[in-house]
This record gives sequence, C-alpha cells and structure tokens, in this order.
Amino acid sequence: MSNTSATGGYLESTAINGQAGVEDALQAAVAGITGLPGNLVRPRWQPEPPRQPKAEVTWCAIGALEYAATSHVRHDPEGDGHDVIVTHADVSAMASFYGPAADGAAFRLRDGLLVAQNRAALRQQGLAVVEVGTVSRRPEPSGTRWLERLDVPLVFRWGTERRVPVLNILKSSGTMEADAGTEPVVSFGCGGQE
Repeated sequence: MSNTSATGGYLESTAINGQAGVEDALQAAVAGITGLPGNLVRPRWQPEPPRQPKAEVTWCAIGALEYAATSHVRHDPEGDGHDVIVTHADVSAMASFYGPAADGAAFRLRDGLLVAQNRAALRQQGLAVVEVGTVSRRPEPSGTRWLERLDVPLVFRWGTERRVPVLNILKSSGTMEADAGTEPVVSFGCGGQE
C-alpha cells in the first residue's frame, strides 16, 4: 500500500488524466492523417526493432525527442484531501518518412495538422499542436543505395495531472513562543473531525 502524508516516507502519485502515452497518440495521429497503415507508422526507438520495410514501401518512424515541462502543485481539500501536480510539457517530436511516396505523406501530415478536426482528436489525447516545422529532405544510405527520407519536426503541448496523497490537517494544537523564549506569543487549537 502507498504511503500518505500521515504515514511519512515517500509519496507515490497516481494519474488523474492526460496519461495516454504520447508515442501512442502520435502514432495514431500520423496514421490517421497520412492514410499510412498503422503497422507502417512505427515508434522511432524500439527495444527490438522490427525489420525495416523494403525500399518500395512508404512508412514512417515517429518519436518524442524532448519534454520541456513546467509544473505546479495545488491542494484539493475534497474528501481526505490530496495535492494535484499539474504539468504542461512542450514535447518535441520527429516524424521521418521513408519510401517512394515519403514526400506526399510528409506534406499530408504537415497540412493535416492545420485541420481543426485533426487537432480536436489530438486534444482528446491531451495533446495540442504548437508548431509544425520545416519539412526537410535527409536521404539515408542503405547498403549500395540511398533511401528517400523526409523529416517533419513537431512540437505539441501535453497536459497531465497526478494525485499525491497529502491529507488535510484535521486537528492541531500547540504553543508558539517568542525567539527569546520568555512568554508564549500564541496558544492555538484547531479542531476538526477525529
């Protein structure tokens, strides 16, 4: 069982919203906007990379490169109380398109991210489009030939909330004394439910 602020020790947080995987949301968006089959829109880095498609197949590698985040904490007094960590991260990602129709797929993604309905689908996953960068051609050597590759840099804003069991103070009492230690400054008691 996880600790709470009443037990001491480290506190574990749990997801409230916005915890859909960024990589999964990006994969679904690229496949949906470009029309590429889902199995041809692949995570850029995989523990055991699958075999690369043949040169005559158009496909995409997508991956998040950097998360630049800012967070703040607010206390929610409902029930026993808890803190909520609200985080907004700018996620820099790269979509790399390969194959004979790589240019068409790259430009469909770039243009498709301007469409309100596509942006709304991303927002449902906790992602907002911030920037679509310049499409750049980066041919890649493969054996004795060059593979067509177009890179599309992307920036999304990703919002998440996590709950931490920091409980409400129900009861407290004590005495505060002056620095000199002579006379009590304040005696207090704060009652609540036992």
